[in-house]
Amino acid sequence: MPPPERLMPAHQLYLSQLALYLRDSQLIDALWALYTHEHCDPATGQPDDAVAYSHRQTQRDADLLSAFGPVYYHADTLLEAAQQQLDQLPDGEPKQHFTGQLRQLHTSTQQLYAVRHRWIHRRSALPDGPGEGAHEALLAASYAEARPYLARWADQGHVVLDVHALAQQSGGRSASMTAGRENQLKAAPATPPPAPRAAPPSSRAR
Repeated sequence: MPPPERLMPAHQLYLSQLALYLRDSQLIDALWALYTHEHCDPATGQPDDAVAYSHRQTQRDADLLSAFGPVYYHADTLLEAAQQQLDQLPDGEPKQHFTGQLRQLHTSTQQLYAVRHRWIHRRSALPDGPGEGAHEALLAASYAEARPYLARWADQGHVVLDVHALAQQSGGRSASMTAGRENQLKAAPATPPPAPRAAPPSSRAR
């Protein structure tokens, strides 16, 4: 792996993309929470319209995968750089904690690659194309399959920003780890995903 100084311009871009995903994933989850609050029974949690709920759930998963897109192509690079930075830090409990989280992110990334490969393989065997029933069902299943691994990145992806900030601080920068993460989040372009369309009611479902 090239030395950190040669990776710096691209690495800063990848960190900003990750920060944008962390912010957008929070918005996507908030919109989903609002939908379930408005369209589910507060006592039982059951949706008012199961078909519409399923459509909206698929849209949520699609939005999350789309938001992760820029990170997906550089996830391994981000994790390798974070591990390289972590290896240069003194041993201790925080380092052990970061190591475990980076390992979990690496596992989730490999699982996302596997989901994509399965999707490509299964799609090639379909008799119909986009917009048709079998294709859309397979697409929804792939979104749902990817969601736990995307959620792991949404929940723990901040560790990459934390390690970077800690490495900068260790190298003589004055910013703290927390401030470094907040700066990365603020630096991300303010382009949240569009508000989701209302899910079609079951009476209009094809």
